[in-house]
Amino acid sequence: AKPAAAPQSTSQSQGVSIDYRCEDCTKVFVDFNSMKMHCNAAGHKPVSEGSGASQPASAEEFSQYCNTVLQRAMGERMARWGRHYIDPKSFQTPLNRHGQEMGVNVFQAYNVEFNVGKPVGNIPKLMLTVDLTAKVIRTKSLLVALTNGKDPNRYQFTEQEKAALKRKWIGQTVISKLDKKCHAIHDLIFAHSPDSLQVEGLGMSHSEYYEQRKKHKLEFPRAKPIIAVPGRNKSIIHLPAEVICADELDDEVKMQLPKIASFGPEVRNKAIDEIKRFLIPGAQKSRTESGLLPALGIRLKGERLTIAAEVLPAPVLAAAGVKVSADR
Repeated sequence: AKPAAAPQSTSQSQGVSIDYRCEDCTKVFVDFNSMKMHCNAAGHKPVSEGSGASQPASAEEFSQYCNTVLQRAMGERMARWGRHYIDPKSFQTPLNRHGQEMGVNVFQAYNVEFNVGKPVGNIPKLMLTVDLTAKVIRTKSLLVALTNGKDPNRYQFTEQEKAALKRKWIGQTVISKLDKKCHAIHDLIFAHSPDSLQVEGLGMSHSEYYEQRKKHKLEFPRAKPIIAVPGRNKSIIHLPAEVICADELDDEVKMQLPKIASFGPEVRNKAIDEIKRFLIPGAQKSRTESGLLPALGIRLKGERLTIAAEVLPAPVLAAAGVKVSADR
């Protein structure tokens, strides 16, 4: 694949143009301000080209530029999760052996990257690598975990249960179901519910705050406890237990991870085909030349590249001195 020239700024002076590539490293930026911030922070300078012939990009610059474009194209349809991309509307909810939901959703997460290599002979090629992994997010709220699935409005905690739950959960990390932010639990306030505890300085309860400010109506506004977590400037804020999930997976889910969060060759092949289908001309929303990648001169070929690989034998596992069968 041969890319078009790197995106350039519209300003030119005395036959010199400044594009969005860094001259001192391999980074490429999507606009002038991003490039300028990088140069100011790192002490680098942008590539400037005079009226003479431009210099061809190195393999590192070429692949970096292609990956910048690829990330923009992937972001048009999928949601970014770390280095991966997922379809937020496509997930599986695994069930346990009793047919009950395990309290997690499993997403197929794509990791796509361009690299310049020489898979066959000595001819460099632009290669697209697609990897598939699983992203697991809990759906069972902390309130359900605290009440063991019983009615939160009626559940009454004993003093022994309160002490045990504080020992278990204080210091644990939880994630908000609304904004996906993580918090460390400072305390469990069993004396208050979102309805009874007022938000400091606002003159409203936490249930009113979530309904009016967060546009989220709590399902169990009278359920205790409410969760105290550290806020800004060493302050303490309070979160309803129903809007947060424990970051740590249950033991049952951990045991089943090899089954619910693993993908075989057939599923991985479908993932490659899905990415190829998405990146063909006309698949993106960009209006320029039927897609972002084709507009920049990058078109995928239909065939796949093959490389030599060595299959390692499965390790020998033993439990209590007894060898575990490979088919288990």
